[in-house]
Amino acid sequence: MIQVAVATGLRRGELVALQWEDVALENRSIHVRHRGDFRTKGNAERRVSIRGDAEEALVKMHEPCATGPVFTDRDDEPIRPGRVTTRFKDMARKAELDERIHFHSLRHTTGSWLSMRGVPMRHIQAILGHSDRNVTEKYSHLAPETLDRAMEETFGGGDCQR
Repeated sequence: MIQVAVATGLRRGELVALQWEDVALENRSIHVRHRGDFRTKGNAERRVSIRGDAEEALVKMHEPCATGPVFTDRDDEPIRPGRVTTRFKDMARKAELDERIHFHSLRHTTGSWLSMRGVPMRHIQAILGHSDRNVTEKYSHLAPETLDRAMEETFGGGDCQR
């Protein structure tokens, strides 16, 4: 679930509600949609491409003619959102990550990585399913090296030209 989350930017609730019918491996996409009592944030359904780690994880998990929830617990029951949060926190502690790291931090990572690759903000907004560009901008934290590289590429090297 973590690999899919960070490589798609899907919200915890979207991942928990995800059904195999929503995963189109042949088209390399996920349809984020209303399902049962689950409603997408902003009430907007969307399509998200799956590539890299997300695609690899889903292909490994997929069984022919699979139906039902993509992510289940040990008893093949749908996984509960609270369980996702608890398990993620346990893993983060075990990895000695900062206490401020939460499952939702994976969405911030997705937005940041896309931004650092130069993906236009409106595309990041569509991928993350934000209705407001200002929200998307909060997700696109830039690493200092990215800012340094931008200045280097724009204004040149450190050969002390004046």
